[in-house]
Amino acid sequence: MNRLPPEILMDIGDRILEEPHPEVPLLALTLTCRKFRSVFLGMMYKRINTENFTLRFVKMIMKLWRDPVLAGKVRRLELSWTRESEDQFDLGDSRELRVFINHAVNKIFTPEENDDKYEWTRQLKRGHLRTEAWIGLLLVRATNVEIIEFVHECGEELMPDILRKAAKREKPFHKSPPFPYLKEVKRYAQEEYRLKSDFLTPLFYFPAVRKIYGSEIIELKEEDGDRGPLGISQSSCPVEEIQIDDACWSQGMLDWLKICTKLERLSIKFEEPEDYFDDSDDSGDSGDDSDDSDDDNECFDASAYRTALLPFRETLKTLRISYGPRYISCLIRFNVNDPPFGTFQDFTALERLTVEHTHLCGRSFVLAQDNSRAKHLSRLLPKSLKTLEIRNIMEAPPLLSQLSELFDSGYFQNLEQLSLHTPFLPYLTWLTHGPVDNALHPAFAPYITRAFNGEIHGLLKDLMYRCATRGVRLQFGTYRSS
Repeated sequence: MNRLPPEILMDIGDRILEEPHPEVPLLALTLTCRKFRSVFLGMMYKRINTENFTLRFVKMIMKLWRDPVLAGKVRRLELSWTRESEDQFDLGDSRELRVFINHAVNKIFTPEENDDKYEWTRQLKRGHLRTEAWIGLLLVRATNVEIIEFVHECGEELMPDILRKAAKREKPFHKSPPFPYLKEVKRYAQEEYRLKSDFLTPLFYFPAVRKIYGSEIIELKEEDGDRGPLGISQSSCPVEEIQIDDACWSQGMLDWLKICTKLERLSIKFEEPEDYFDDSDDSGDSGDDSDDSDDDNECFDASAYRTALLPFRETLKTLRISYGPRYISCLIRFNVNDPPFGTFQDFTALERLTVEHTHLCGRSFVLAQDNSRAKHLSRLLPKSLKTLEIRNIMEAPPLLSQLSELFDSGYFQNLEQLSLHTPFLPYLTWLTHGPVDNALHPAFAPYITRAFNGEIHGLLKDLMYRCATRGVRLQFGTYRSS
């Protein structure tokens, strides 16, 4: 083993780093011989996962603060903290620990930030241990990190201090651009905790971040903000891709779009929490007009997003906006009008589009308005599309007929895949079987008859023929949560 070339050893280390907890086997390898130690010691710090935070992490963080070269080897951080881990171990009260904490907080905060300095010192010390505070120290030191994942089970009370300081180029990030190699940031949902949207906002001001992913987003109204606006002005934002799963409301994400200058891919799925409805208060009444208005303002506004996306008409390649079944149930329950998006033809680079049918035809889930003024798909869809997915189909015959017309006219020159999804019917039975199963989702039962009628079989056969003759892959399906 000692004769193996360094390239082979590095390959072994990279494979170990792909495992959930690579630090244990890497540590064993460093204890094997001097050659292995020289190769694998640095790799032990290449990927750090703070799940199951213990005293070992505290010692490691202190070591990284003392050794900037070693800290510079960190490339991936998987940061997790929980209130349950507080006070589970005793840090002691040694002079070494007191000196280190005092040094660290003085490096992070200015003399004018005494309140913040006091709170962080308190959280770092014995008897008030907060893993979030120690993980914050780790983030400050990992200046060469490339990927960060946040997977925590409780609120962010201290970490936003670090992110906002980095965005505003404040101490300790005042001498050089912060995290110059950080390209991807992910925040995953954990347990029932949902993320406030302003936690991710500072990342749009980092110099190299290209992709931001988040899940379980709770948007804040302006008056609910905890820390106020960042007040930053910048001419360019490197973020190219935003992906959000299970967002409750949509107001704060409009602020993200205002910051972006190079956006190429946007994907948002709106969904309500499983416990959103309180059945004990369900009287069958959606409430007074003011309550309805508040619910309407908190829901996704397709036209507002179109306006926010117009600056990216020449760069946006992928746009996916979709609703989950509970979100649609919320629209129905509260009689929320869902306006159309408007034409997508202004987005000349758009290649992949996922859209709710209501955003094409302008037909609400709850309003039986006249659909005669709805624009034809030839006035809505860009010719640049390679994949088109239409979800939650409201009225199938007009849609299928117009799609066939576009194929006949040669409109879709670049289209490779067409996907049609509906929440109303079991998989493919709407094409080959009957009768309709109204029990699939109770909220949609009143709308099934409106969506499908006797024309459906012939229109589907026509569309299938046109797709087959042009080499377009046609997919049918029921609503899928993913």
